[in-house]
Amino acid sequence: MSDTLVTAEIQQSEIERMTRIVNTVVAKLDKQAENIIRQGMIWAVQSAARETAPGRAASPSKLADKFKYRPITRYRGSLNRYAYEVNGKTRVWETERRLSKKSLEKSNKRRLTREIELWSKAAHALVKIPYTGAQTSGKYDKTSRIGRIPHAGAGKACWLKALGRLPGGKPDPASEAAAAPRPHVQVAKSEGEIRMIVENTVRYVDITSPGAAARATTSAANRMAKYYSKLIPELEKEINRI
Repeated sequence: MSDTLVTAEIQQSEIERMTRIVNTVVAKLDKQAENIIRQGMIWAVQSAARETAPGRAASPSKLADKFKYRPITRYRGSLNRYAYEVNGKTRVWETERRLSKKSLEKSNKRRLTREIELWSKAAHALVKIPYTGAQTSGKYDKTSRIGRIPHAGAGKACWLKALGRLPGGKPDPASEAAAAPRPHVQVAKSEGEIRMIVENTVRYVDITSPGAAARATTSAANRMAKYYSKLIPELEKEINRI
């Protein structure tokens, strides 16, 4: 049938089940395989978007604050951190010494007591760095650039953007407007075979939402089976045979 979604651990049995559904529907209803595969892929992409955190929000613009802003927490390290300005840029100095209020005023330094969590492309993980904003601010900094998560909801939006790139697909307005990377969508046809491939280019989805693609494949297969069983009474027997 196809290689679906992002690289993920999808059970071969689910792929085979989807293939049997397509083959049965094509044979019994005399429908074109491409149309059946396209519908299955649409359902799979929709399911993947729901399974991708924070995919349960209506659209990226309506996400909760925890998905739009980086959390600011209290620094609990052993070193003392101080911020100072050099040529208009904020620098951070760490030392074992605790500077007095008088020393801070004299050196134009200020003590840092908080840190902010962000995604490191180099480490491929979340890391915490000194937060140099107002130390009295709340859980989120909604005014500065560092406080905002860029492309919030990108994983979800990237999936949904694929809907408009499948053959005959309808674009999702909210996702098309989101500043998210574009998905890779391919349709390959060869003798006796049609392949539709959708790849989510937001690389961290496998960490933030492990198993999303696998669950989406199962969900799409279930939807196809339920829909076409109304038209083909023997469908369940056909697709469950070994």
